[in-house]
Amino acid sequence: MKASEKVSVIIPVFNGAAHIRSAFDVLSKQTYDNFETIFVVDKKTSDDSLKIMEEEKGRLSDVKVIVQQGDTKLGGARNEGLQASEGEIVWFFDVDDVAVPELLSETVRIMAEKNADVVMFNFIRTRSADVKPPSGEFGIDEMSRNEAIAALLHLELPVTAWSKIIRKKLLTDNGIEFSFGYAEDVWHTYNLVNKSEKICFCEKPLYLYIQNEGSICNTDKNRNIRGKAEIDRYAKLEELFSGDEDIIGVFKKRSALIRIRSAVHMDKASFMEYARSEDCRTMLNANLHNSVSPEVVLFKVAPSLYYSFVEYYLRKIYYKDNKCFRKPKKA
Repeated sequence: MKASEKVSVIIPVFNGAAHIRSAFDVLSKQTYDNFETIFVVDKKTSDDSLKIMEEEKGRLSDVKVIVQQGDTKLGGARNEGLQASEGEIVWFFDVDDVAVPELLSETVRIMAEKNADVVMFNFIRTRSADVKPPSGEFGIDEMSRNEAIAALLHLELPVTAWSKIIRKKLLTDNGIEFSFGYAEDVWHTYNLVNKSEKICFCEKPLYLYIQNEGSICNTDKNRNIRGKAEIDRYAKLEELFSGDEDIIGVFKKRSALIRIRSAVHMDKASFMEYARSEDCRTMLNANLHNSVSPEVVLFKVAPSLYYSFVEYYLRKIYYKDNKCFRKPKKA
């Protein structure tokens, strides 16, 4: 599919040699051909990532390779890629995942037809790149800024960096960048939706989110850092929306629930420390003081049991293999 708007595909890489060829395969099969590919390689990379990129770059018509400066991790890599981009539309692709050939064609078409600032898409969590997404015609949700923020808070829209295409102008005009450290995509997603007029969600699964045990977010040593970072991000977002009367009421309640669930990403000892902390008690008293939901009551009365229940739910149900982020609705 040819189109006038150019897409910049930005790919952070840290020791990604095992996935580089697959990334070239994915992009070379895209049915949309007006895009550039920008690899941003962490300068601490010690494997053959750069060598393989040089070997493979002829498979795509427009490839840039940037060595990332500074110790700014994923967020900084994406920011550097954005600065080097020439497209009107941006997609932050993860090197170890897989996109269906129609991803760019479908999302760019939706963006043009709906005049959307952001187009998010459904995806499948899986451990296999061989999973075949369902085919056919699927629905498209159109949302205002307030509707999209509510959907994010109810976990009906993804916060991951790779699950959307974005008008570059939205980012550059509003100075929206990724923060450094963990949960950087949470902060980024809420900020860009906050500045958007129209957001669309494509029900069709267009992406395979490969559950790689060795990825940065999934290693045991990073569990506590990840959980704490998510809690901190939502606390800062509450400050961001504090003066917005249309949003702050639902934000305080829903983000409080997200924070206690995010704490379950930590090991049990760290979770219990957080559950008993003054910060947690203050947040619960401010945001959920009159809540009688079973989840909140269980957290307050028996946090150890809450941890076991939610950890089991996340592992066995929410993150179940080969499950779509949202059950796709046919058009």
